[in-house]
Amino acid sequence: MIYQINSIRAIACLAVVIVHITAVFYFENKYFSKDIFEYINQIARFGTPIFCIITGFLFSNYFLIILI
Repeated sequence: MIYQINSIRAIACLAVVIVHITAVFYFENKYFSKDIFEYINQIARFGTPIFCIITGFLFSNYFLIILI
């Protein structure tokens, strides 16, 4: 197994958690500017596509090993 994938998955997991946290603060916030939460939310949205890419990569490796 490629060990760097676990590191990328951890970063993507944190990004998804940040997206969910900032979404809650965006709607329930009364004290801070909503712009900062929206900005952080948009930056962290790379997490979900990274999970899809990693899944496709791992499935393709799995099926290539089966076929060979």
